Amino acid sequence: MTKLILVRHGEPDYSFLNQANMGNSKPEWAFLSEQGVEQSRLAASDPNLLDADILLSSPYAKTLQTAAIISDEIKLPVQGEVGLHDWVSNKTYASYRAMTKDYKKAMYEFVNKKNYENQEYESLQNVQLRVLQVLRQYLLYQKVIAVTHGGVIFSLTQEKIPYGGAIELEYEEDPKNKGKILIKQKEDLY
Repeated sequence: MTKLILVRHGEPDYSFLNQANMGNSKPEWAFLSEQGVEQSRLAASDPNLLDADILLSSPYAKTLQTAAIISDEIKLPVQGEVGLHDWVSNKTYASYRAMTKDYKKAMYEFVNKKNYENQEYESLQNVQLRVLQVLRQYLLYQKVIAVTHGGVIFSLTQEKIPYGGAIELEYEEDPKNKGKILIKQKEDLY
C-alpha cells in the first residue's frame, strides 16, 4: 500500500487580484496570506512528512507556495501535477466565479453530492476520478505527499480539512478489479 498525505494549501490572499481589477476571475493566481504562510510552515514541520518519496502539487499559486515551504523543510523537490487542480465550476475555464449565483449553486451541489443539472460543472465523482488517475501513477512509491485543495481532499475523504491541514490515507490497486484504486483513510494528522 502507498501512504498518501494530502495537505490543503494555506489560507489564500485575494487582495492583489482585487487591486489589479481582476476580482474573482483568476482565483488560481492568489498567493498565500501571512496566516497562510504560517499555516504552511506548521504543516511543513510535521514529522509525518519526512521520508516521503515524492512531493506533488496542484499548479495553483497557493498550492505551489505551500509545497515550496514544505519542500524547504523536508528537502524534497516539488513536482507539479495538473490533475490535482481545484474543482472546476465551469468546464469552459471561463471566468468561473463571474456568475456568483451559478457558482454558489454548483458549490452547494458539489459539497452535498447532488446530481448536477448543469453539466458545465465538475461533479464530486469526476473530481475523484481525475485525482485517482493522477495517484495511479505513484502506486509504486511508499509515501506520497500531495498539496492540493479542499474540494479535492473532500472528493476522496468526505471530510472538510482546514487551511494548512492534512490527512493521511493509504491506497492501492484493487486486486479483484484491475484498474480500480482502493482508498483507506488512516487518520487526520492536524
